[in-house]
Amino acid sequence: MNTYNTVLGASTAFLATAVVIQSGALYFLYRKLKALRIKCEQTTSTCNALQDDVNGLKQRVKHLEEQQAPQKQRNTVTFPSFIPPSSGDPASTSMSRVASLTSSSDFQDAYDDWPDDGTAPLINLEGDWKSNGSVETTGLKHADELHEKGEHQKCYDELKKRAEAEPTNPEVLWRFARACHSLANTFDQKNPKRKELVQEGHKFAVAAYKITDKDFNVLKWAAVLSGALTDYLGTKDKIKEGFTFKEYLDKGLAISPGEYSLLHMRGRFSYNVANLSWLERKAAAAFFATPPTATFDEAITDFAEVEKLKPDWVENLIFLAKSYIAKGDKEKAKAVLNRTIKLQPEDEADREFIEEAKKTLKSL
Repeated sequence: MNTYNTVLGASTAFLATAVVIQSGALYFLYRKLKALRIKCEQTTSTCNALQDDVNGLKQRVKHLEEQQAPQKQRNTVTFPSFIPPSSGDPASTSMSRVASLTSSSDFQDAYDDWPDDGTAPLINLEGDWKSNGSVETTGLKHADELHEKGEHQKCYDELKKRAEAEPTNPEVLWRFARACHSLANTFDQKNPKRKELVQEGHKFAVAAYKITDKDFNVLKWAAVLSGALTDYLGTKDKIKEGFTFKEYLDKGLAISPGEYSLLHMRGRFSYNVANLSWLERKAAAAFFATPPTATFDEAITDFAEVEKLKPDWVENLIFLAKSYIAKGDKEKAKAVLNRTIKLQPEDEADREFIEEAKKTLKSL
């Protein structure tokens, strides 16, 4: 009997304990569900508020565009047009396909202009069109020689004085923008001097463009500095600057469809747009009516064409490899990267890209 009572008591105690535990668990779950419900309601409220903010911003942007539209027409000033390059200049090299240009009203973005992977040294360019020897280019031959010799600090110092003394001479302004870019390219990416030079060069490139949008060199270096500037902008400002970048690019390619540096930039544009996440596309659509569209195949086509026009350009090879990786073609990416790491760097930008190529190869 005592044993029975003991067992019964133990069973009762066990059941009671189980009931208490279950009750506690149910209460805990109830509290958690209640907290989750409250959080969901708060999140929904926040999302609704954000949507209202986005709608408001879209209306503000539309209103500002309507206000500024007539001003843009008034600010467009023509200037003596470019002199076509000689047949040996890279700018005159024909390409196997005609460049497909979009209108300046299409959604546009800069090459870095979007998701910044932190490994994008400034674009390294050469091969500007020859000047026409007019009064606007008087005294600039020495600066051009300094640039060609790679004496970027001297070139910068000389042209800075000219740019400040001749703020309405586009021949001086685009050259100074180029000098800023070339000098910036000698600093590593984390050096604040690099950012300072890019911002300065962009300022003068824009000034040149406001004077004339018909000069190829003005368009080219305005595009280069616009793209470089996006490394230092937030997402919204990158998108905004992208419109301007693509405008420069389209106008430049309309003048010279086979110019390798602009083809490379168009490839960068396609690569970065194709690489946008769903969330980034939604963010772009929130501020602009037409979201960006491009494919990795389009990027590969441009980068491959550039490789024909300018073989063994380290920066172009890196982005060709990146495009293959993004598309899932690791074998072609490895082939390009193996070629890249065997090249000799010409400056800090090349060194950074070659190091990136080595790291990428190890990860494949």
